[in-house]
Amino acid sequence: MNDLEQRLGAAESRIEGAFAIDARLKSIEANVGKLKSSSVRDWIQTLGPYVSGVVLLLLAYWVKDSVQLALQREELDLKYAKEMRDLVKDFDEATEQGPANANAVGLAMYGKYAIIPLVERLEGGDVANVAAEKGLRLVGSNDPAVACPMFKAILADPGQRFRWQTHKTMIKVIGQSACLDLLPTLQRYEHQLTTAGATPQALTKFANRYAQPEDFDAAGAEGLHTQLRSALAILNAQVQP
Repeated sequence: MNDLEQRLGAAESRIEGAFAIDARLKSIEANVGKLKSSSVRDWIQTLGPYVSGVVLLLLAYWVKDSVQLALQREELDLKYAKEMRDLVKDFDEATEQGPANANAVGLAMYGKYAIIPLVERLEGGDVANVAAEKGLRLVGSNDPAVACPMFKAILADPGQRFRWQTHKTMIKVIGQSACLDLLPTLQRYEHQLTTAGATPQALTKFANRYAQPEDFDAAGAEGLHTQLRSALAILNAQVQP
């Protein structure tokens, strides 16, 4: 065998060895892949029942807490209703400003729960009206984020439950409560009122939003307009330039 044949034989041996090594590597990789897949699958199958149990346990705790929270909320609402009932009774029986104011402040301590009872008392006599306004202003100042949307709902009430004088007081309270988000609401109200003043017919149509539209006349419109301008001035002064 000459030198060339020897070299060719050696090269063939190395090539065969390389193919053999490559085949072994592929076999090892395949076995490792099967081992990983099997291990993961076995691990999931092993932990599956425990994971389900944990999920069910967490769900049970969540349902239990939700029910308890709802029951506690109902108990709190009932407690507030009983306590507020006595304050409202005393409020309605008050004939002097001092006691009426004290009851209004007591109601205001209940926050959003006191808004509707206080608004209803805006339509009472002079003593109740002044006290209710004080209570509403206190609620709005303490928690404008909750109170202001409720104040807006009263102005937009589609049920026509409130007199124009109540709207006027609410506009005043909105300005004093820093309800900056209600600036567009008051601006629209003022624009509608200005437009309504163009003719008696337009004013009559505008008045249909109130409980007693026949009581709303040009003088009332002017007083309402004055209050709107005042509230808008207060709110605009608080807007950052």
